[in-house]
Amino acid sequence: MLFSPGPVAVEEEVLRAQDKPLIHHRSEEMTALYGWLCEWFCNRLSFEECYILASSGTGALECAAANLAHRSLVLSNGVFGRKLHAIAQLFSRSVEFVEIEEGKGLCLERVEDVLVQSKADTLFMVHNETSVGVLNDAEGICARAKELGMLTIVDSISGWPGAARPKSADVFITSSQKALGVPPGLGIIMLSSEAVKRYEAQQSKSYYFDLKRFKDFYKKSKQPPSTPAVTLLYALKTALERLEAVGLERYYEMHAKAGAKARAFLSSHALGLVAEKGFESPTLSAFFYPSPQKLIGAMRTKGYFLVPAKGKYAAQAVRIGHAGFRQLERLDEMLEALGGVL
Repeated sequence: MLFSPGPVAVEEEVLRAQDKPLIHHRSEEMTALYGWLCEWFCNRLSFEECYILASSGTGALECAAANLAHRSLVLSNGVFGRKLHAIAQLFSRSVEFVEIEEGKGLCLERVEDVLVQSKADTLFMVHNETSVGVLNDAEGICARAKELGMLTIVDSISGWPGAARPKSADVFITSSQKALGVPPGLGIIMLSSEAVKRYEAQQSKSYYFDLKRFKDFYKKSKQPPSTPAVTLLYALKTALERLEAVGLERYYEMHAKAGAKARAFLSSHALGLVAEKGFESPTLSAFFYPSPQKLIGAMRTKGYFLVPAKGKYAAQAVRIGHAGFRQLERLDEMLEALGGVL
């Protein structure tokens, strides 16, 4: 069973939702489905617009940059922060890049001087740095950046809905295959009214990801401009209905408790976390281990798929995922197996 940070193990009900007959992307049925999904995200997370893309989460990041990047500031503390930097460089007029040590958390205290001195009008940052399991203080940083006149773009691909969304994010990006508990293939981009005004006022640098095209099609028909991943939309709707039944606040709490349980287990076996204390992720834990591949191989024989850390600690640490309903439900049995291997 997958216990990676993503893709995560998917519930049978969500997998079976994909077995339904296909519908045409220019049908009334698609209008009902795509419209329901986009409205769900806007209403539950208080955004002006939302579009669901047939792409990975990286595609949604490119969409944001292609439509909104101008003078950009990228904050990083790991592999996925550096990915944001690479994307921002492709689409921005200018880019400032500030990186702190991997494993350390980004917080306002550490970057306020950078924000104040920056000439940027667009901030890019990762909410939950998947490479080492660090949850950054995106809300504190974004709130200050907005006070300084920046549009805030947040990558929460491995964060939400395992962690609450930063309310000061103007653009909020996630994807299907992590805490949402849906198979890979959907990028989701949510936009505030400020972000909408920005993209409407400038020319997109992408055809496929042109947000004006998405808006025009949505206004006319509540459909996407290009053929969507229909079966994944079925799965996403089923997953959101399950999430709705549990409640977002309860789901955040479930992930917080799972993270605490994983950390307590690791501590009991004298295994240190890569994440700085106070910045631990609720959706995954990365811990130091002298032979990551040996441990990963041993767990594979027990039926559990773990992965190494990324970046600086790739050869020194192992990551376990605790995101999505199925991983949460079976975390105890995986930890028991891990204890036996250790």
